Amino acid sequence: MSDAPEPQFALQSGQPGNGIRRWWSLRKALRDLQRESPERHNAAVKILAANSPRCWNGLRKIALREKGLRAVSAAKLLYDLGDTQGLFALLEQHSSSEVRREAEGYLDECLRKVGPQRIQGLLEEALRSLELREPEKGAWGLALSIYAMRVLGDFHHILPQELFARMLFLSHPHFESLSVCRSVFPFTAFADYRLNRSEAIIDFYIGATIAAVRRVGVEYMLDQEGSRAFAVLSEAFGHADPQVQFTAIYGLCRLRDPRALPMFQRIASNKKHPLSQDAQRAIELFSTKLPDVLTLVRASQQSVSPGELLRPATFQAEQHSETLLRPAAPEVPPLP
Repeated sequence: MSDAPEPQFALQSGQPGNGIRRWWSLRKALRDLQRESPERHNAAVKILAANSPRCWNGLRKIALREKGLRAVSAAKLLYDLGDTQGLFALLEQHSSSEVRREAEGYLDECLRKVGPQRIQGLLEEALRSLELREPEKGAWGLALSIYAMRVLGDFHHILPQELFARMLFLSHPHFESLSVCRSVFPFTAFADYRLNRSEAIIDFYIGATIAAVRRVGVEYMLDQEGSRAFAVLSEAFGHADPQVQFTAIYGLCRLRDPRALPMFQRIASNKKHPLSQDAQRAIELFSTKLPDVLTLVRASQQSVSPGELLRPATFQAEQHSETLLRPAAPEVPPLP
């Protein structure tokens, strides 16, 4: 980019008509960001850059209100000119299937130039704002967190486990109800993460609920960590906020780790617990994937050791004895 401005913009503010000419030129440059003609696009970028930050409001309107190639170009230029809203707009455009159909290649190129480390840094800033502020003042961080994790997930970027813990432990009990949390975590999505991808979050919840941040965080953690996610999920299960506990139930059910069953049973047996029915439903969905373990029978005598339990012929070493069932009624003597 040349350091010298275009002749028509090297005007002195005292000359009559300069404001009108500048306004029309900027308006034409914003239209030419469509990239239909590389020459016109490059000329428009040069004009807008020479009039920074005067052009930022116009670029923001395009980047944040429109969807498509021109919006991606405006967001990229905003970011290059030093406006952080440009990066937010790029992340938001990435979440739109409409934009990805039209400008996926150019959008991915722009985001890769930004780099996953910069996006991770923005994610950490958003989480910090959600942890320290009232949720009403951190709504921008809600949407930003989800958009950033979606981009980082597509880039297969490795996040530290402590960052996942921060996402799962986000808690503002008075900001939203447990019913809202349940709507973000539909039970139809409680499938084995290795076999089925969960259904997408409804756009309405993005930027409106903390539960959406926790859900995207737990799904990212399962994809990255696999069975190693059990430690973070079990810690979240012991959290005081039922909404955080519900997030843990969702993650543990999708993880399909047999060690989660005794945890579910503790809540399911407590009818006064707000998640009692949710835990019972999780046990039912969980059991559909573990028939061999759940159909084992524990002898009624307390003296029987786990090593003496009957097991199927296809026994595997990783089966846990605490998942075996003990009959509630005494054994019926055989018929003579």
